[in-house]
Amino acid sequence: MRKGNEETNLRFAVQNMANVLRQAQTMVAGGKTIDGSVPGGCGVYLTSNNVYTFFADKNDNGQSDSGEALEVITLPSKVTMNRANDTILFKSPHGTMRINGQGSGFLTITFANSIGQTGTVSVYASSGLIESSF
Repeated sequence: MRKGNEETNLRFAVQNMANVLRQAQTMVAGGKTIDGSVPGGCGVYLTSNNVYTFFADKNDNGQSDSGEALEVITLPSKVTMNRANDTILFKSPHGTMRINGQGSGFLTITFANSIGQTGTVSVYASSGLIESSF
């Protein structure tokens, strides 16, 4: 039973991260307004190995600042990710992806549970592609 719960939590964490990234991408591409104006972008800031922030870049500086969080997401119990202090941002108005401020390259986030299973979310700045696997 424990193995099933651990695997379910891992799958949820991976899928949720991919979904939040796609939501940020869609919000920017659709010109979604936040607090009455279109932000400079939307994205995810990997705060620590078990928390990330879904944010709207209201001041257009490419970072998650105080007051810009749309949601702070804590990973399920016993699930961690191998990245922290990274930013994945979709810039308005066209939704171009930036990874840590760069418009090229890729980033793979590996999620792991306490029984050694892993899953990944990979993002590719030049194409805007978001992939997830278990």
